[in-house]
Amino acid sequence: TSRILKINNTTILGLQFSADDGHDVLYTNLIYYNKKLLISYNSTEEKFIGYTEEAMKIADVFNKNTYYLEEQKRTLENSMQYISETMKIVDPQVRVFSTKTGSSDHPGILVCSAYSFYPKLLTLTWFRNEEEVTSGVTFTDEMSNGNWLYQKHSYLEYTPTAADHISCMVEHASLRTPKLYPWENFPESRRNKLIVGTGGLLLGLAFIIVGVVYYIKHMRGENGLQGAKGLCTHLPFVTTCP
Repeated sequence: TSRILKINNTTILGLQFSADDGHDVLYTNLIYYNKKLLISYNSTEEKFIGYTEEAMKIADVFNKNTYYLEEQKRTLENSMQYISETMKIVDPQVRVFSTKTGSSDHPGILVCSAYSFYPKLLTLTWFRNEEEVTSGVTFTDEMSNGNWLYQKHSYLEYTPTAADHISCMVEHASLRTPKLYPWENFPESRRNKLIVGTGGLLLGLAFIIVGVVYYIKHMRGENGLQGAKGLCTHLPFVTTCP
């Protein structure tokens, strides 16, 4: 991972990270003139390098002056402190879903996706009926989101059965223990239809009960309380009779 900071038209500061924790950092300071690199400094060699005859003389002056060298070290230390303060551990957002519905003749494909996590290292493991699955599994590498966070995806090819319980286990520095995310083997369209149907049934039942109560009161007024009680006892969905 790299970060470039352009100070002006002649100076460019760069930070290159080769470790996820932000502690293995290469710091560079590049000085240009007329779009031509004249002098560079990097934290590995801890010295200035000139690329023209005049620039080599200037670089030699910088290298003999402890102030310039210490200034570069301070810049590196301040950059590392900033990184350690801003790059906090972020737990992943996980989703397990099907992209291809399987049948007895054709296998389906499940996806376990982890988004927006830090640090980079994350492990995804598939389980079927509490046993680890290794066949039919593919992974992507951890991919950068471009904002210091990462994402990773795992794919499982499977032939479904009614008794299968499939889950994806996530291991990450933000989690104290590995966490299981089950796959809900229930199509969303069927789930929505069930919810709508159940809601309609309950609403219709409520109207029936209201109508019965009104009818009982009406009967009480016209035929007396005894007649209403007789009707009430024949209604199984009314628990309290007048």
